[in-house]
Amino acid sequence: MILIASAAYLDKEFQIEFGKLPPAFLPIGNRRLYERQLVVIKNKFPDEDIYISLPDTYELSKKDAVYLDRKNIKLIYNPTTLQLGSSILRSISIMNATSDSKNFRLLHGDTLLLDMPDELDVISVAEANNDYPWEVELSSDHSESIWCGFFSFANIEGFEECLKVNSENFLDAVYQYDKKYPLVRLPALGWLDFGHINMYFRSRSKLTSERVFNELVIEHGCVRKSGHPFSKIDGEWQWFKNLPVGMRIYAPNLIDHGKLDSGAPYYKIEYLALVPLNEVYVHGRNSTNYWSNVFELCANFFKDCKLNKIKSGDSPTLTASNFICMIKSLVWARVKTYFKYSDLKGLDTTNVFNGEILPSLRFIINDCLSKLKVTEDHLTLVHGDFCLSNIFFDSRLDRIKVIDPRGIDFNGKKTNQGDLRYDLAKLSHSIIGLYDYIIAGAYDLNYSHDECLSNYDLKIHIDQRTKDIQNIFLRYNFSVGITVSEVLPLTTLLFFTMLPLHREDKSRQIALLANALRLYSMGVKK
Repeated sequence: MILIASAAYLDKEFQIEFGKLPPAFLPIGNRRLYERQLVVIKNKFPDEDIYISLPDTYELSKKDAVYLDRKNIKLIYNPTTLQLGSSILRSISIMNATSDSKNFRLLHGDTLLLDMPDELDVISVAEANNDYPWEVELSSDHSESIWCGFFSFANIEGFEECLKVNSENFLDAVYQYDKKYPLVRLPALGWLDFGHINMYFRSRSKLTSERVFNELVIEHGCVRKSGHPFSKIDGEWQWFKNLPVGMRIYAPNLIDHGKLDSGAPYYKIEYLALVPLNEVYVHGRNSTNYWSNVFELCANFFKDCKLNKIKSGDSPTLTASNFICMIKSLVWARVKTYFKYSDLKGLDTTNVFNGEILPSLRFIINDCLSKLKVTEDHLTLVHGDFCLSNIFFDSRLDRIKVIDPRGIDFNGKKTNQGDLRYDLAKLSHSIIGLYDYIIAGAYDLNYSHDECLSNYDLKIHIDQRTKDIQNIFLRYNFSVGITVSEVLPLTTLLFFTMLPLHREDKSRQIALLANALRLYSMGVKK
């Protein structure tokens, strides 16, 4: 049997970033750390019972409860007053009541090993040169061999006895067991530590989360991005290059740009030791005050976009009417591409969403397009993809930073300008649209199609915390003369534009489509 020991809360530095979480619940690339741990464990030990220990005061979210239940993970809640040794001893006692296994494997909740040793009576060790309070096996002037958070014991009863004698000190219990049943020190394969805030950011930089059409390389304090289409990469680095002085505070420094040996364009920006806000939204436990502050900073960004007009070399050719034409062309092009490969019966069938009868997709799209207002008031500098995954919050400086700007319009013209309502719609796409919950797989979906009817049942796994944040967002005045409700038709259309971009996951595509129906029902239809 295997225990992921995560029965204490992270320290205050982590809580500033994520709220009060157990270590195994840290977000890494829009997934929990425990999700990554479970992939490795289940691949290596498919028949073992797996347990996760948690603080007894931690309330499991709906999203996590559903995920862990589906993976058949057993939970143990331990008092936070217990020391590590006492907590593990209590966990073993509970595990013994439900398992007849004679051996025991232990993974600390803040540790990820990309592979695990099969052998029993093992301590995994790794080389480290950081000054952290790890248990040191060997040391030199340049590095240390340290215990890196994975242990296996062939004699669970023997280890249990050692814990009883040394219940306040886990390390002493391991050393005592080692004297009776010698433990082999084996080098860890792919050790990543997330237990210290600096190590957290170093380790997560090694687990990049690029999509199939992007390539990210993070090294020497820089992020190098390349990918397809080439025009998109060119547009992005030119956005950074042409950013007005008054807006540079919102962006990482542009370090370099050029072409790879393959001819593909690339650019380099400084690596930000920050967490994208989509991970905080989906996986954090931050207060509503935290999110009110974030929304205020976003409003300041919009305000500064208006104050810092486009550089004179970027001719202001955009008008409100051709912006709407571009949106219309984009939506229909993406929808037609999706239907080319979809098994849906067509655009004109009636839809049922969670029991509510809705019009056809063609009607819904046209209705949303008809509600886009023609106005010149919001044509200014824009980010172009102002969603939570592209926004970082720097808690130390109380500032947001943005990455992955669009840099081109929907007709392929390189430009920093656009309609600010699009940026607000992208933010709404994350907050109200729950896009990142869907990407994280936090939903249940059932659907059926025939010649006359498409029936969708979609439940997104959100809790009251998320609903409270959404309510604050819906009421928020972003100080640009536009409201969230005004951009909901555009937010709904954005989900239709997403469909062909997720061909690798049919369930996700259908969930995105069903979610567009949810948004239409919620705030667009008459």
